[in-house]
Amino acid sequence: MAKLKAPTGYVRRLAGYCLAVVLALSGCAMALFHNVPGNAQSVNAEAEIQIVFDRQLPSEMSETSGLFCSHEQVFTLNDSGNPPDIFTLNSQGEVTQIQSLKEPNFDFEALSGDEASFYVGDIGNNFGRRRHLIIRKIDRITADTRFNIEVVPDEYVPGSYRIRQHDFDAEAMVLKDQALWLFTKSWATGEAKVYRVDPREPRQHLAPVATITGLPGLVTGVDWDSLNQRFLVVGYQLSLLSSFSPFVAEITTDFVVTKTWPLTGYGQVEGVCVAANGDVWFSQEASPFRDSRLVRFRFTQ
Repeated sequence: MAKLKAPTGYVRRLAGYCLAVVLALSGCAMALFHNVPGNAQSVNAEAEIQIVFDRQLPSEMSETSGLFCSHEQVFTLNDSGNPPDIFTLNSQGEVTQIQSLKEPNFDFEALSGDEASFYVGDIGNNFGRRRHLIIRKIDRITADTRFNIEVVPDEYVPGSYRIRQHDFDAEAMVLKDQALWLFTKSWATGEAKVYRVDPREPRQHLAPVATITGLPGLVTGVDWDSLNQRFLVVGYQLSLLSSFSPFVAEITTDFVVTKTWPLTGYGQVEGVCVAANGDVWFSQEASPFRDSRLVRFRFTQ
């Protein structure tokens, strides 16, 4: 059994929650509570989603962010303020391995990969101050860094934005068709931008290849469902007093939202991955009123 480290991050989470409340009550962050009118079909989650596994994660994963599925295993990591570790969990949510990376965790938010490598998205940018976002290619066996990719979105000007009032933050990334697809957490417009990242180029200035409309909130995770040939994204809508209303959505290869399902009873949903059998895993980050959790469900229709 892997040895777990001491818990971290509760004070920072509480401070972030308080900041969101202050911004909401002051009226200076209305984009934070943006409700995007949806064109997609909203369906009854109780009729189409069956929860088959739900487990509280150890406190060492209280800030779980990215999620990646491979060979009946689930991999996750924590976001900023935590050690740069990748946790391996079995199908019962038990930690079987912890790999410590040699790179700092500025704000790990996304995790994807293939048979040989992980791709770690150090792409969080709430404040809009980072000079570039970083994606790290990591050897799955040795945890050594193989390659770093610096990404700068076109029209991005570091340091010229208010916290959570811009579209240059990101938490969702997936490897598909030999490219990395980056979905933004668009605080200002509520319309996620999609960037195609070449995993072989070290520095890239990119324009979005698509804009996604009709989502019910902010995107925090994405995976490619190869069985059904679709993207699945998770995220949430924030309301007054920082209450989370999470969702999962189906998106076509043309980046059109076709269905959305509410994840009733959950909170700050962060990561998502699709297993080989079509089951869907998602992770929930701990908040002042909820535990961190790992959940598996399947679609019944």
